[in-house]
Amino acid sequence: MGRVRIAVLLALVTVLAACTNSPAPGDVERRGPAGSVPPGLERFYGQTLDWRSCAEFGSPDAPEGSDCAWLETPLDYANPAGRTVRTGVTRHRATDPDRRIGVLTTDTGGGVRFRMSAAATFGNDELRERFDVVAIDRRGSGTSDLRARCYDNADWERDRATDAPGEAKDRAYLDACLRNSGAEVLTGLGTREVARDMDVLRSALGERQLSLYGASSGTLAAIEYAERFTGSVRALVLDGPAPTRPPDVVADAAVGGRAVQRAFDEFAAHCASTPDCPLGTDPATAAGRLHALLLPLLDRPAPAGEGRSLTFSDAELGVTSAITAGAGDRARTALTALNSENGSELLALADEFYYRRDANGDYDRNVANETAVRCIDEARPDAATARAATEAYRVAAPFRETVGLRSPSGTPAPGLGSVLSACTAWPVPPTWVPHPPDAPGLPTPVLIAATGDQATPYRDGVDQARALRGRLLTLEAGTHVNYLRGNECVDEPVTRALVDGVPPEADRTCR
Repeated sequence: MGRVRIAVLLALVTVLAACTNSPAPGDVERRGPAGSVPPGLERFYGQTLDWRSCAEFGSPDAPEGSDCAWLETPLDYANPAGRTVRTGVTRHRATDPDRRIGVLTTDTGGGVRFRMSAAATFGNDELRERFDVVAIDRRGSGTSDLRARCYDNADWERDRATDAPGEAKDRAYLDACLRNSGAEVLTGLGTREVARDMDVLRSALGERQLSLYGASSGTLAAIEYAERFTGSVRALVLDGPAPTRPPDVVADAAVGGRAVQRAFDEFAAHCASTPDCPLGTDPATAAGRLHALLLPLLDRPAPAGEGRSLTFSDAELGVTSAITAGAGDRARTALTALNSENGSELLALADEFYYRRDANGDYDRNVANETAVRCIDEARPDAATARAATEAYRVAAPFRETVGLRSPSGTPAPGLGSVLSACTAWPVPPTWVPHPPDAPGLPTPVLIAATGDQATPYRDGVDQARALRGRLLTLEAGTHVNYLRGNECVDEPVTRALVDGVPPEADRTCR
């Protein structure tokens, strides 16, 4: 990892930067540090950004005006002399540099996938004229060299080869995460560190303040930044804000169980209306027929081709994950094949929809990062609450209940295990927990929430607007993330808030 280069002759560089346009890709831009610098972090806040072609960052088609750089930050902000993290940053330079306002950072969410690519295409003409639009990949995603490591391909194959109880499999997986990643890495993947990285980026860009746009899960880092670095926020927009309220894990488990059961009931009804349904013609008996078809796998897994076999656990996961993903017809075909002792199609469903194993036998390594990011940002329910949540799920999804069921030879089915086990037993404590946001002195933020949003509930937008003393734009629709989607009632006030720094005078409802 390259060492950070500290800017020299800061006063001269600042004057020159004010008199020139942004450098061409390949130039080293010395702008930081700007604003306050936490003690011990001077070399990070004062680093230079070496802007270059985005092709080496995996964005060969970045539009003209875009360039990319590496940002270096400490893995542990309490130990800045220790290991560092390198993460990619994309910038689309303001097309009207004489009227440039500053930097607009974008975080469009999307789990642990690439975020930096959003800067290349985000915004309307006015935003792209007036701002350098900038995005950074979050730790554990995209270009970041910080990754959680839990299971490799061989570990996953060993895990899937048995029908061990769910709790035992979860424990083995968590032990591997700690052993292969280390506690320091697992602790450094959360939203708290993402917000701190954003402030290092602000300073390295030579900016005293940022304008921020966060969407979906990207709103969490924007809110954390606003709470932690309130004085560094020029404007803030939260679009489809993710929940910050402490979750009701028991109620949420019941909701999840009902959704899975509804998917199975619809699958069973449709299957019963087709010729030769492997679950029979009566949807009321479909769960029993499913169990009768799968339980023999406890005694003898079905051959699945290429030296692989289908276990009971993989068969159950293949059916459940396929029907909840809308692939009921494929599940029906796979169950029909299993009737002929061919487990390949059900195994393929488990590969695709649950384990994310590709045709080459490689498992998606983002699974470990997604788990690590989720768990480091979650409050941990106690054991009693975890048991209550699991029971609520079982009651809501009875077709998945296998406790007391046995194979033809008497082998007991493994059961579900805890539906919360991964984060409940995560090997490092959380660094961020859901809470009502609070940022006194924050410029009035603008929040966009749709009444029928299925990804981020409308009530969270209402609650966050109240907590942050912001303006709420309510869209009467079922869409998720709504800025620059063609609704002028939403787009115009948000653009004015970002460009002019002036939020709407009052809440409004859009249709």
